[in-house]
Amino acid sequence: MRYCEVCRRALILRMATYERDYILRAIRAAALAVARLRERLMGSGSAQEVVEAAQQAQGELFGPRWPILSALDAASAAQLIGDERHLDAWTDLLKVEADAERRLGNEPRATRLEQRAAELRAAATHRAY
Repeated sequence: MRYCEVCRRALILRMATYERDYILRAIRAAALAVARLRERLMGSGSAQEVVEAAQQAQGELFGPRWPILSALDAASAAQLIGDERHLDAWTDLLKVEADAERRLGNEPRATRLEQRAAELRAAATHRAY
């Protein structure tokens, strides 16, 4: 009986480590995407392609949770995400998408994206206290 408990705890620890590694890889990938998309936007890259790539990177950051998170209000989304690094990556991607939308002349959409990023940041800050 004792051996089973030790195995169970080891399995839980292994799963937690795997999940943490997966999250860190997703955050790193999002950071690289932000840098790459900013470069494309500063250069001669297509703003529409940057918008699409930023949206795709957001989907990759959150996987199957993405449709739900994108539909939730900022406070609920921040609470479900939990990890501040995940939120930072998301807000960075939203800001890049907003800049690309602005370059396309879609000011209302750019403003909504920037507002979403600010609301997520505020929700994360509020949750920290």
